Amino acid sequence: MNDTIVINEGTTFMVTDSMGNVPRGTPLGLFRSDTRYLNKYILKVNNKDLVPLSFTRRGYIANISLTNPELNGTDKNVVPEGTLHILRTMFISTNFYEKLFVKNTNSFPVKLSLELSYDTDFRDIFEVKGISAARRGLRALIEGEEGKNIILRYEGLDNVIRRTEFYFKPAPEIFWDTAIFTVDVEPYETREIDIEVVMTLGGVPVMRQEYGVAKKEIEESYGQWQKQLTQISTDSDVMNSVIETCILDLRSLIINTKKGLLVPAAGIPWYDTIFGRDSLITSLQTLMLNPTLAQSTLRFLTIYQGNKVDTWTDEQPGKILHEIREGELANLHHIPHTPYYGTIDATMLYLILLSESNRWMGDQTLVSDLRSGAELAATWIDNYGDLDKDGYVEYIRMSEKLGLVNQGWKDSHDSIVFSDGRLADAPIALSEVQGYAYDARLRFAELYPDSDIARHMRDKAAELKSKFNEQFWMADKGFFAEAMDKDKRLVDSITTNPGHCLWSGLIEKNKAGAMAKRMMQEDMHSGWGIRTLASSEKAYDPQSYHDGSIWPHDNSIVAWGLKNYGLVEEANNIITSLIEASRHFDYRLPELFCGYKREEGKAPIIYHSTCSPQAWASGSIILFIQTMLGLYPDAPNGVLYVKPTLPHWLKYVTVKNLRVGKESINLEFRRVNDKTTFDVIGGAGKIKVEGI
Repeated sequence: MNDTIVINEGTTFMVTDSMGNVPRGTPLGLFRSDTRYLNKYILKVNNKDLVPLSFTRRGYIANISLTNPELNGTDKNVVPEGTLHILRTMFISTNFYEKLFVKNTNSFPVKLSLELSYDTDFRDIFEVKGISAARRGLRALIEGEEGKNIILRYEGLDNVIRRTEFYFKPAPEIFWDTAIFTVDVEPYETREIDIEVVMTLGGVPVMRQEYGVAKKEIEESYGQWQKQLTQISTDSDVMNSVIETCILDLRSLIINTKKGLLVPAAGIPWYDTIFGRDSLITSLQTLMLNPTLAQSTLRFLTIYQGNKVDTWTDEQPGKILHEIREGELANLHHIPHTPYYGTIDATMLYLILLSESNRWMGDQTLVSDLRSGAELAATWIDNYGDLDKDGYVEYIRMSEKLGLVNQGWKDSHDSIVFSDGRLADAPIALSEVQGYAYDARLRFAELYPDSDIARHMRDKAAELKSKFNEQFWMADKGFFAEAMDKDKRLVDSITTNPGHCLWSGLIEKNKAGAMAKRMMQEDMHSGWGIRTLASSEKAYDPQSYHDGSIWPHDNSIVAWGLKNYGLVEEANNIITSLIEASRHFDYRLPELFCGYKREEGKAPIIYHSTCSPQAWASGSIILFIQTMLGLYPDAPNGVLYVKPTLPHWLKYVTVKNLRVGKESINLEFRRVNDKTTFDVIGGAGKIKVEGI
């Protein structure tokens, strides 16, 4: 996706090539609610391809600069190459909008024919990804009144009518799948063309807005979003650019759900929907930026919490969903994502986020409202998570047709692999999942000390810590195993999975230093970040999804854990590497990139089908900042603990409107030589700020 332009807003996104076009036969297009509404969208001039110059993209909007090849004008004048400037401004608000600006820099008038061709297949996004559907619904094209608009209509097998409607200004000539604008442009004059594409689902009335009104509305929405956030600035231009991009991307990925709750989608293009794990981790990463996102995410996931055993969807009582879809295939139950529950870690992360949200906000209403959901999640750990009652949380796929074989965050089929290259067989107990289970149990007992199972949760956590450190530790490698397979054999590859246990606090202190040392060796640390799998392992592939690639969110959790154990140099090393990598991705961290060794003069290589923007990659930036600043809130007890350790390249950070409990705090951090200090600017209200 590196050569594409992506704009997105909620569940709507447009992916084009570098000229703003959507060629037929590609995975590009205009999507909404898991359906592709345009699979062809191509602009030409006088039936010739335009010449790309440059483009910029920010969240919901893109500006694409093009020029002309040499043209024979319709008035027989030759139009020299590069003498027309064509700007395509695309954005998504209620609908998809494009405004074409055509400027003539010649000293003579030109008469042009701008041709916009379009089509749609109304395919479910799973079909676009490669899943075949046996039959298709009925498709039709309807010409609107006086040729001013075109309607592409599809009645799916789910009996839902989906429509793509075009509105043009000025009105073009319509020839089936092409709108032709004849434009007379005087010397040095600029002409404009407005295009609005309305996507409807299930008979919902068409909601149209004029270009200017729609643009103002989405701009104001972004403005309101930024006003609600903690304001972060630094002395580093690179860091400031990364923060700005991160905040725009996070906003563009927020879905206003049918339940009226704002929840982050996972990423564009393939995961523009709510994922339990991704939404929870993103909310965890961004608590210091906007804690209300965590609260709405928790409430949404509670609504869909499992209440029965269903082997088609992997649902179980108390379990938190993995993924929810609303396209034709989901409606027909051809896929189990209605929602699908095939995740081993989201249920524990739900408890962890509830606890961490409480530490930031001290919102007893939330804690009280979600008590039932929390108790169901806590009991799920023992009742369903521990499959063979050996004390470890394990997974095995129930949904045989389309369910996930691996159900941790590394959910590709080949991600759990032994050093000799053999794949592990389920049931599988992942190392990081044991960390989540340990942390979730302790946090549940902290939240609900009066619960009948609070003492049981604490006892089980202590038992797990002792057992894990004894049985998962590979003394000969100075590291923990990735997992334990069905035969209780240790999956002995060196991976980032146990690095998450540093964040969870599951690792005994006398082993943390050895872990950090091992992760910083060259076969794990590429120079751009920590690899998912060491390059010394047989299964290593730097271009794979999970076996040697670099994931920013994975690195952010590892760095957070290292900081918690006092391993500051290693944490800052990871953070520095990822921030430096972001410069090569237009100051945006993608979902993942390849794990090749860093070499002088060479940029990191993007993974071939990475999501960008991607929520927990963007959230990594905020967690990196929290890690460097060492912010540990305890709102219920009125304290914010601070332990800042800025890296060598960062000398100054200010944080304004940081919400802890009901207070907003302003902090200033400075690094002088190797020591970082902080000051509270103004008052902190009822919150006491303490250095540790």
